[in-house]
Amino acid sequence: MVTDYFPSVLLVGMVVLLIIASFLPNMPSTINGIICMSLFAIGLLKSLLETKDFGVVTAAFKEIDYFTILLLAGLFVVIGGITEAGVVTDISKIFVNLSGDNLFVIYTLIVWASVLFSAFIDNIPYVATMLPVTQGIAGILGVDPYILYFVLLCVATLC
Repeated sequence: MVTDYFPSVLLVGMVVLLIIASFLPNMPSTINGIICMSLFAIGLLKSLLETKDFGVVTAAFKEIDYFTILLLAGLFVVIGGITEAGVVTDISKIFVNLSGDNLFVIYTLIVWASVLFSAFIDNIPYVATMLPVTQGIAGILGVDPYILYFVLLCVATLC
């Protein structure tokens, strides 16, 4: 039997705040992290006040998956590095050159390339790497990138 609905309230509040933040213009790029960490701190503070035991704080920090956090941080550093080095732009140009500026062909190439690469690369690093590539393709073609983001979403779900 559920005795405390506060975590559910925090979760629903987080989703609502993230949705609201996505519609507000001129928000800082770190707003999503600020929202999530603030609600984490509120939940941690409530637990600390209820139990009056600092073991709650240490238990909360022991539950954090630091390996995943470091993996993702490293992944973003590598992606930032290859973006700065121009590799992402080169890959985007290859897709555009192979397709002859045809969006349907690019869509199809991304699907088949994703199927091929998913045999060797996990879908999370692949999608994280391909997001700037699809953004570069959209920039070269002058189209909205959301159609290409959608193909990555589909491929990441299926592969």
